[in-house]
Amino acid sequence: MPLRDARRLLLGAAALFLLGGSLGSSSHSLRFHIAMWDSAEGLPQFIGQGYLDDQIFMHHDKKIRQPMPVVPWMKKLVKDDPEHWNLYIRDTARLNETLRQHVVMVQRYGNQSESFLTWQGISVCELREDGQKLGNISFGYNGRDFIHFDKDTLSWIVLANAPEFKRKWDTFRASPLYWKDFLEGECIEWLKKYLKYAKESLWRREPPVVKVLRKMDSNGLETLICRAYGFYPREIHPTWKKDGELLEQETHCGDVVPNSDGTYHTWTDINIDPKDRAHYQCQVEHVGFPEPHLFAWKEPAPVGPIVGGILGAVAALVLLVAGIIFYMKKQQGGYKATSDERPSSSL
Repeated sequence: MPLRDARRLLLGAAALFLLGGSLGSSSHSLRFHIAMWDSAEGLPQFIGQGYLDDQIFMHHDKKIRQPMPVVPWMKKLVKDDPEHWNLYIRDTARLNETLRQHVVMVQRYGNQSESFLTWQGISVCELREDGQKLGNISFGYNGRDFIHFDKDTLSWIVLANAPEFKRKWDTFRASPLYWKDFLEGECIEWLKKYLKYAKESLWRREPPVVKVLRKMDSNGLETLICRAYGFYPREIHPTWKKDGELLEQETHCGDVVPNSDGTYHTWTDINIDPKDRAHYQCQVEHVGFPEPHLFAWKEPAPVGPIVGGILGAVAALVLLVAGIIFYMKKQQGGYKATSDERPSSSL
């Protein structure tokens, strides 16, 4: 599996296990993701990432050998509290070998007939506004849930029919009480520390840039597409209106997808009769807007006489310069063909 596909795998898992939101919501979460996969290309065979709410702050893979802070606030924390970051380094020093042991156990005792592709792990702790502490640790094999930790019953629950694996796992992993203490204690303390450093980043409000596009369909109808991008936080609600009436049942919406700069993008579309186009508007609700904004498709602005005159003048100037150069070459002894213009000789 290429590295880019492994990152997509982690992002997909992140969407499934996302508990907390951005600052100002009722809860916040701290999540750690790991994945290991077969690699015939010699690329890194495991990857680890840490998330505060929806922001990645740490990355680790076999190629870089140790976790690396990837956002400014985490880099400042590392500088202010290097001992805390050393905990990551110590905990991940044997990550590759630990993941290999997991895979061997699944293959030997997990009753899995298919060959190994991926092994994923996610641990998450959440702090609610009322002080309630939640948490979960889960592992998946080849994209399917395989085993997870039940904090309330202090036990590991195997979702596959693999009793022998459960016995081996219980002897291999630390005691269930250790994991409960980690989720409700150490992980929550890390979460509180990170929120102090990330406050400014999580509080930011970046309104979406919205564009309405259209494309013709083969049946004579057309599709209006409302694209919103560059916004933060990720919560957004785009929909369509016709003559002021919401049309949520008739629209199609895409996922809210992260951009490389920490913002998000999404889209929604609707199939319409072209003659009714002027009756449709895209309504976008986001905290970056003081109130819901409406956007409609607009005809491209025609090229005016002034702009057309400028373009014509530029074209005339280019032709004039080319003519002067050609004339000067002739005055200097004739226009000579370059090596690329001479016909090649045949053998």
